[in-house]
Amino acid sequence: MNAKEFFAALFDLAFERFVTIQLTGLVYALALAVGGIYALFAVVGAFAASAGLGVLTLLVLAPLGFLLYAAAVRVVVWLLLLNLSK
Repeated sequence: MNAKEFFAALFDLAFERFVTIQLTGLVYALALAVGGIYALFAVVGAFAASAGLGVLTLLVLAPLGFLLYAAAVRVVVWLLLLNLSK
């Protein structure tokens, strides 16, 4: 969908097209970016506490936490999309 179609759908007073469905990819990408920034801060904070905890967080905890977070966000976005498409 190009910009002209997006804005036409945004101001469609008859509600014939759904804009929210088009925005789910953007919401998911923003949520992943927030999760990545949080994981980065967790690694930095762990290294500030101790080197061993920093290595553990860098290699195991942060990637695992990010994958679980990404899966949970994906499910939530999918459920919202499913609910909106009815």
